[in-house]
Amino acid sequence: MRHEPWIHLRISFAPEMPVEVIGNYIDVDLWRVWLADYPRLPQFDGVTTVGWAGGNRHSADLVIMAEAWLRLAEAHPALHFLVQGYLDPVIKAAVPADRLHVLEWLPVAPRDGKPFYGVDTLFNHAKTPIKWMEATLAGAACVVSAPLYGPVVEHGKTGYTATTADEWYTHLDRLVRKPRLRSRVNAAARKRIAERHALADNVWRWPAAWASLYAAAMDKRRAPRVLVPGHRIDNVVTVA
Repeated sequence: MRHEPWIHLRISFAPEMPVEVIGNYIDVDLWRVWLADYPRLPQFDGVTTVGWAGGNRHSADLVIMAEAWLRLAEAHPALHFLVQGYLDPVIKAAVPADRLHVLEWLPVAPRDGKPFYGVDTLFNHAKTPIKWMEATLAGAACVVSAPLYGPVVEHGKTGYTATTADEWYTHLDRLVRKPRLRSRVNAAARKRIAERHALADNVWRWPAAWASLYAAAMDKRRAPRVLVPGHRIDNVVTVA
């Protein structure tokens, strides 16, 4: 989980509850081992693809991205589109059927350009950028939703962030037209993930969080309790 939204929720609904929030990290070495078992699908050799992966959701999450895909399909007659998981009706309607491919869930499905879109809601803000990490290690150059991925993706270097349909189209179109740019963006993103988001360098965060939660629980257990007739309230004196 990302820190800020969950800290906000904790303060709003349970200010007395100790919470430790740890972001997603990725086991880079293990991911590379898995990738070796799932090479690029033969039917896409030599074919430029734009892809999206995800589960069932509100169509509002995908309307702007679908509009960009529609424009991409018109501008690039040889471009193919790949959906892994749930095929939303707005995507199905935007892309020619003969250039739209749907894959069942797999550990990974490498592709050239990959968009990750989510509308600007508290729920989407609380998600993590793990998909950007996974797709990057699979070989993709990514265009991502600014509200969720903006804090970790350096625009123009490790990916592109987008908010409007025009921005989505512009950045995806640039990556489709420029294979060398795709390679540079992917290489920079791989380097960034290895430096800042590798599980091996951040695994210490879990035992540190457990220790902090345990210490908070022990402090609460040792704190004095005040009993009010008809109530049991820890560490609080009420006056009516």
